[in-house]
Amino acid sequence: MRTPLLVCPCGMKVRVPGAAPGRVGRCPSCGGRLEVPPQADGWNQAALAGEREDDDSSQQAGFGYDLQPAEVQPRRKKKEAVARDRPADLNEAMVGRRAGAAALDRSPITDGLLRPLSAPESSLFAALLYPLRSADPLGVVAAIGAAAWILIVLVAEYCLTIMADAESLGAGPMGILVNLITVTPAIFLLPFAVIYLLQYLGRVIVTSGKGETVPPKTPDRNFDGFFDGLSYWFIWLLFGAVPALAPLALTASAGAGDGPTAYLRVGVLLTAGVAYASIVLMRTFLDDSPLAGNPAGVIGTILGHGLTILPAICRVLVLFFGVCGLFGMLLALRGLAFWVYIPAALPFCIAVVWALVVAARVLGLGYYHHRDTLKWQAPARRRRRERARMPEGDAPLAGADV
Repeated sequence: MRTPLLVCPCGMKVRVPGAAPGRVGRCPSCGGRLEVPPQADGWNQAALAGEREDDDSSQQAGFGYDLQPAEVQPRRKKKEAVARDRPADLNEAMVGRRAGAAALDRSPITDGLLRPLSAPESSLFAALLYPLRSADPLGVVAAIGAAAWILIVLVAEYCLTIMADAESLGAGPMGILVNLITVTPAIFLLPFAVIYLLQYLGRVIVTSGKGETVPPKTPDRNFDGFFDGLSYWFIWLLFGAVPALAPLALTASAGAGDGPTAYLRVGVLLTAGVAYASIVLMRTFLDDSPLAGNPAGVIGTILGHGLTILPAICRVLVLFFGVCGLFGMLLALRGLAFWVYIPAALPFCIAVVWALVVAARVLGLGYYHHRDTLKWQAPARRRRRERARMPEGDAPLAGADV
């Protein structure tokens, strides 16, 4: 009996040794849902006949055996011959399985608080409920939010308290030493939490750009899970974050002043910066070329498709200024009731991570709903690039329960 071979809509081919028909799992490339079809065993014996012939021909050609080379039939002709010799009912079953694979993202998943939608959402309210549709985003929101609360809020407030007490006792250097010992673990652990969150946000953007309704699985907690594909975020930092923050930083260094005019200037710079950074993020992750988010590409996007992507950008701005409003209320609470502020900071951190996941979802869907107009991706070229980057077959079904 041959090993079942599953084909994901993203082009990834996955072998699942010992998988029973009807079991489900996740694609290690895009996080999409894969299911072992009921006729997997019978189909693989026929569908993989071409692979057995390839193995025989490679052996005859001298790969591993001391035999004389033989004339090798072209691979495409072999597959066509296998397709002709395959029974008609197996051909029909294969067509049905391909149609089922295209609809896997609409299959119900029961590990979330809400069931996935039958089609990608088009409103901000529906996108706000996106993390509730799977346990993976809920776990990321809860874990990263709690980590941010501990490593940023609690550690910072503890260090400020220690420093104030040390200065009141005339032991400033001792307070600095205690603060260094306290901050060191946070300095080491916080980058891992940030990187893990960025990796998941990248998956949300990519899967949303494909129109999937099921949230992606979380990255693997190993070296590849933390650092594979992190270059896209460095590109966004170079082309998006730095140019977006530069005008605001120059204004702050020159002195923004006081009064309504100064606040209006800061608000305009923040709005323009967030919009610019959002467009760069969309093009970095959703364009065939990650370098398409350069300033010239962003200006071309604004001039050519500004009205098309405007709804997605406006939703991101609503999320951004909503988080800013919560932050202002949290700071006001700190001055009024410090011991109420400390526990209140935990739901704020969770809300910030939630908003980031929703913003990634909104940007991905902003491309998906207008993909025929934007045309940032060429499907055939993208599939060829993915096949060249990922070897066929032997990759494990990460996160599967088969």
